[in-house]
Amino acid sequence: MITYCGLNCSQCDAYRATRENSDAKREVTAQKWSRMYKAEIAAHLGIGLD
Repeated sequence: MITYCGLNCSQCDAYRATRENSDAKREVTAQKWSRMYKAEIAAHLGIGLD
């Protein structure tokens, strides 16, 4: 499934971290995205989906 953000959910790190309810994976994703987008992305501020 491709959502409004343009990512395929089955390949999305944030989606997978949310499905597994994994704070560790959210943190890894935040660090990865911070490097990729050259911006500070904090896991506790909403990496993942509700």
